[in-house]
Amino acid sequence: VPAQLSRREAQCVRWAAAGKTTAEIGTILSLSVSTVRFHLRNAGDKLGAATRARMIQIATGHGFLGPEA
Repeated sequence: VPAQLSRREAQCVRWAAAGKTTAEIGTILSLSVSTVRFHLRNAGDKLGAATRARMIQIATGHGFLGPEA
């Protein structure tokens, strides 16, 4: 069963997958850098990923970054 990401976690992961930095994601979503880090860390924990790249890879495999996401 794939992990369930919150709407914010999924948004942050999608922007990270698009190559945006934590600061850029914060600007795009009107969040502080620490809040973006919080959401990315939670998403990584839920997906069992130790790195940002692995988190994106797993999220892609689960369909979180597809056109329907």
